[in-house]
Amino acid sequence: MANTTLRVPLLPFSGGWASIPLASWWAPLALTLALWLISRLLKPPHSPRNTPEVRALPGPARPRFGWLLGNMAQLADHRETLIHPDWFQWGWTGVYESLFAQKRIYTFDPAAVGYIFAHPDEFERPRDLRTILGHIMGADSLVVNEGEKHRRMRRALNPAFSAGAIKEMMPAMLEKAGEMVALFERLIDEEALESYAARAPAPEDRVPGARKIDVFKFAGNLTTDIIGIAGFEHDFNSLSPEDDSPALLANRFNRLVDAANGMVLLTEAQNIMPVLDKIPTQSRRVIGEVRGQMERLSDTLFARRKEVGYDPGAKDLLSLLVKSASATKSDAAMSHDEVRAQMASLLFAGSTTTAATISFILFELAKLSEWQEKLRAEVLAGHARPSFEALNAFPLLDAVIRETLRLHPPASCTCRATTKDMVLPLAKPIPLRDGRTIDALPVSKGSYFFISMVCLNRLKEIWGDDAEEFNPARHADPALPRMQVPGVWGNVSSFISGPHACIGYRLAIIEIKVVLHALLRAFEFELLPSRPHIQHFSSLATQPQVKGEPGGQMPLLVRRHRV
Repeated sequence: MANTTLRVPLLPFSGGWASIPLASWWAPLALTLALWLISRLLKPPHSPRNTPEVRALPGPARPRFGWLLGNMAQLADHRETLIHPDWFQWGWTGVYESLFAQKRIYTFDPAAVGYIFAHPDEFERPRDLRTILGHIMGADSLVVNEGEKHRRMRRALNPAFSAGAIKEMMPAMLEKAGEMVALFERLIDEEALESYAARAPAPEDRVPGARKIDVFKFAGNLTTDIIGIAGFEHDFNSLSPEDDSPALLANRFNRLVDAANGMVLLTEAQNIMPVLDKIPTQSRRVIGEVRGQMERLSDTLFARRKEVGYDPGAKDLLSLLVKSASATKSDAAMSHDEVRAQMASLLFAGSTTTAATISFILFELAKLSEWQEKLRAEVLAGHARPSFEALNAFPLLDAVIRETLRLHPPASCTCRATTKDMVLPLAKPIPLRDGRTIDALPVSKGSYFFISMVCLNRLKEIWGDDAEEFNPARHADPALPRMQVPGVWGNVSSFISGPHACIGYRLAIIEIKVVLHALLRAFEFELLPSRPHIQHFSSLATQPQVKGEPGGQMPLLVRRHRV
């Protein structure tokens, strides 16, 4: 009998092969071991034993041959909620499959979400989320770490986001908002700046006395400048038509977000399966390049402040970070790598999310001119340079921001994984597929939760039948919300809640108020005559996008306010 051999790979993706004689007694054992090794390398880390209740949760069926993609293809056209509209019929909690048949529990039940956020040691950020955040902001960032390390970093940074510290930032915010007003006036008046104002307008979007302006682009430039001056005493000078180079920090952030959004399925597969993380991709190259630029910038700013000295009692971000890096026994001490990661993540998160919220507010006001006129009348009745207290005393301004955050939360979704077996409370009972109904969900260690704040913020049971509509008046109704919503501001879940709530939400709110106050006193915002389809794109950072066009943008028609 011929001595037949079998060629098998030594390791997946290694390119190496071995020949095994089939007549050998160890051939079956070697083949079994090779297949076992391949299965272990490709096995997703989030594969817990699921409780009977989780296995019986309602949810979509796996598509035919769906082991690879699971139900992800069904979600491709639903980037706003990241939950398929058909799934709402099953209730507030269910289960679906991600890549490689990975079961994920989705929920927007307010009691479940509130419990998860209030117990971060029992519901940690899963590996895949920490991996992508680590690639972007550094493994030592506040938004990546858990447990005592997270608490130590937060203690060091908390003073920079107190009401007193934010109040001291107001002059810088007002100054930059004034620069943005002056820039918009130039964009409207100077034909040579049309291509700088936005992507090429359709013929019908060229309106005398007005200009198509990408407000998302300039809101990002503005918020980058504000966090630079207020937090790090450095003006990035992003609001200048004379310097719109790719080197601008705001433009780097846009490249980073576009890269992260670019190859969503492959990026998710790489995060789920560590072995796939070795595959080089264009998106990973861009993310690494931009992160390197952010780290070098952080090192420069840090070294400059350390060289000139700082006030130990100061509460600005850079002073606090220098103080933490210099401490030896403080419970708020941070290493140099940790300081660098905080600076990079605060610059990125402090600009992109706030810019998106400003853009969505102007979009909603452009759609409903009556609300825009009411809000403009409110801010015109006050001083041109309002104080911190005066700005917080505008009731309609407050309501408009709350309503926009409800519909367009900057953190539209997040994920958590359980660290032990437990029982999760529910506000709404779940009818299981086996005929039972449960009012609490037993879950095992390692269970993966996908949490949609967009869906939670839009529940009709909480906000009424018009929950999908923009209506700031609802926030004056003492009967709303009808049940407790987990959040730190405005009865919305937009900034998460609990120990991992957004550390800078107070700064973001006051920034938004300053910018809206300045822009609405000077300009009117309208939808473009061409009516592009604006969509809310949920991913690493929520972005406004024009359907069919790459990258984030919010093009609106802007004209001077006609008195």
